[in-house]
Amino acid sequence: MSTWRARREARAEGSAAAMRLWAKRGFDPERPVDIFAIIEEERIWLMFQPLQHLFGFYAREQLPGEEVTGIVLHNGHPLSVQRFTAAHEYGHHVLRHDVSVDSETEVYGGGELPPQELAAQSFAADFLMPLQMVIRALRRLGLPESPEELDPVQAYQLSLELGASYTAAVTQLANLNRISWENARALRRHQPIELKTMLGGGRRPQSPRSDVWAFDDRTRDRLLAIRAGDELHVRLPEIPSGGFRWDVELSDAAPALELLADELEPLELEVAQRFGNGRRRHLWWRAIGPGRGSMTLALRRPWEGIDGRPADVFTVGITVEGHRTGEVDHGSSWRQRDLVAA
Repeated sequence: MSTWRARREARAEGSAAAMRLWAKRGFDPERPVDIFAIIEEERIWLMFQPLQHLFGFYAREQLPGEEVTGIVLHNGHPLSVQRFTAAHEYGHHVLRHDVSVDSETEVYGGGELPPQELAAQSFAADFLMPLQMVIRALRRLGLPESPEELDPVQAYQLSLELGASYTAAVTQLANLNRISWENARALRRHQPIELKTMLGGGRRPQSPRSDVWAFDDRTRDRLLAIRAGDELHVRLPEIPSGGFRWDVELSDAAPALELLADELEPLELEVAQRFGNGRRRHLWWRAIGPGRGSMTLALRRPWEGIDGRPADVFTVGITVEGHRTGEVDHGSSWRQRDLVAA
């Protein structure tokens, strides 16, 4: 068999395995796949450890009377990268590979890779980002189903919506013919930390591992599923001449959010222009604790009080997850520790 044909068949094998699992499990295309929960449910050991240059690895070993499988992920990577790496390693499990030690090249592609790595790459992309999920995510962000071209901030926000890394999302968008390969190559020249800083109006997130979520009045249908440490930037148009400004109320069950800034952005600020014309109220939070609740935003005149009729109002659902390993950032997942203790 030719090398080209072997590569094509490996990719097709991985993609088909991902689609079979989607059909079997009936996932909701409106929500990112919880790859960590799937791994735990299948009793695959899941560990987070410092791996230096490696992204992760998978191992399968036959012991007397049982088969033991495990996945180890680099604990120093952002959640989005860990999720895509986890899907890659889970692909090795689904495809019945024995052992795979994976660097950035094996996870994202490049060079002459063995067929099993190509199969795992295709599995991860189609398992986390099938076409129906990509289309719904584009709609939630107010983007066309086939935008052909995205700017870097749009692509980064879409990657968060899909629950995958920036690099993987850009590549999958091109694979699905949502954007051109020329646009994909241009997007991949940008680093996520650059985009996070842009969203912060020139201010870097406290931790480079944290994701930075952007929200405005055109993306009010999003259900935000973020992690402790992530940052949330809300930019909404105000009517200063009319005395209207945004009032924010968090539900009692809302996660712990630390307000970092509440300011009216100048018109010339680059990111303000990106989110539309006019003065915009910029509210900046950092998630400091897990929880699930809602945030209600109402555009009203402060002197009219809560009984005044708002010019606009909407509610956003927010879920903040804690670290999978509990209070520390390494070791086995807390859920598996509980199973062992039981």
